[in-house]
Amino acid sequence: MRLLLVCLTVVLALPAGAQPFGPSNTEGLFLHAALDAQGVDLDDDAEGAEAEGGGLALRVGYGFSPLFTLYGGVSGARVDGDRTGEYDWTAGEIGARFTFNRGRAFRPYLDVALRGIEASADDVDFEIRGGAIAVGGGIAYFVSPTVAIDAALRVGGGEADEVQLGSLSLDVSESDLEFGEARFSVGLTAYPFR
Repeated sequence: MRLLLVCLTVVLALPAGAQPFGPSNTEGLFLHAALDAQGVDLDDDAEGAEAEGGGLALRVGYGFSPLFTLYGGVSGARVDGDRTGEYDWTAGEIGARFTFNRGRAFRPYLDVALRGIEASADDVDFEIRGGAIAVGGGIAYFVSPTVAIDAALRVGGGEADEVQLGSLSLDVSESDLEFGEARFSVGLTAYPFR
């Protein structure tokens, strides 16, 4: 958590118009790795169950223009809640990023993603699976023409459609188990083929 705060402070302290290494460009292949602070809220129609923790996110994508990028990614976090105990929250996603402030070192962006979610616990053979939509925004500051420090906040929500207990798998009504999630991420984005 301390690393996330230090990176965010550095990113926010950089002047918006500064271009120490020339103009940035978000076209082409990109690779992204970030540390996440993850929050989850499970709602089982009776009582919500909040959990918090940390994890890692990885993305790979392609910028088709300075404005538009498609990406795929995975994220995983270990979260802990009073009602739920400790469990893993993992996701795969496909999304789109819209980047603004073309040609500048400081590049704000918006993104939207479809996410497949799985929650599982080590001590019991129990899993929940479902789908979600996430939206967010962030800032990328290019410290060189090919590398940017990235900080983002993403929120989303969805519904579970499958619960598995041991070898027994049950389809559940979509309204029975809804969830929300929030992620604050700090990481690096690289454009290796410049």
